[in-house]
This record gives sequence, C-alpha cells and structure tokens, in this order.
Amino acid sequence: MENLGTLPLFANLSADFLGLVSQHARYAHFSPGHVLLSQGEIPESLFVILTGHARVDCNMPDIRLPIGEFGPGDVLGFSWLFAPQKVQFNVRAAEEITAVVISGSALREICETDSASGYQVAVRMGHELLKRLHALVAKVGGETP
Repeated sequence: MENLGTLPLFANLSADFLGLVSQHARYAHFSPGHVLLSQGEIPESLFVILTGHARVDCNMPDIRLPIGEFGPGDVLGFSWLFAPQKVQFNVRAAEEITAVVISGSALREICETDSASGYQVAVRMGHELLKRLHALVAKVGGETP
C-alpha cells in the first residue's frame, strides 16, 4: 500500500515504519449494514474510512446508545491498542464504505519495535479519542473544557 503516508494517522512517519505497516494493510469494501466491529469481541483490525460513513453505538442495559457517525478520514477500531483489547462499541456501515484495514496486532508490534513512530501513532489516536469524547459530551448537553 503505497499511499499510507497520505493518511493523517501515518503522515510524516518514517518510510521504514510505513513500509512495515503497509505489509499488513489492505483495501476493503463494506456494504450498508455490514458490522465492522462488535462490542465485546477481540479486536483484529483498525479501519481508516476512505469513502462512505459508519455508525457507532454502544450496547447499554435496555438500550442501544448512539455514539456518532464517522466518514472519510476517520479512524475506527482503537481497541487493539489498549488492554484488555476488547471492542468497546459496535460499528456498522451506514452506506457503502471503502476503507484501509490494518491488522491491529501487527500494528501494535510495529509500534513497539519503532517506538518513535509508535509514539506518534499513539499520540494521534489519543488526540482523536479526546476529540470524540468532547463531541459526545457536547451531544448530551454537557460542557467541554
């Protein structure tokens, strides 16, 4: 996968790092309604949406709580990075999706081996998670710092 470095998550990282990650990346297409991730499962992949949109929700007692809708450029499937490595949310294709799919376990190993690039990936993912938390708080009527 030659253009991995054009994705914001991987921008300006070393060619060696990108070369290793690209060995574990592929393009995939998902039909509307396809489940990309299911809450409680062991995560296998990270998804970078290129086209289309996915809906994210969470199973709660008695309800399914909508979290948000994500589209081109968004990254889904962070659970491979954080112990205990269990998917925290459900992700379904809201429409036809094209995505880059990367093996989570391979990416974790590559990040551990190349700690400088791995640190950058972790910081970028942490920033994205914080941005999403703020958006969710605002959605339910709270204030964000």
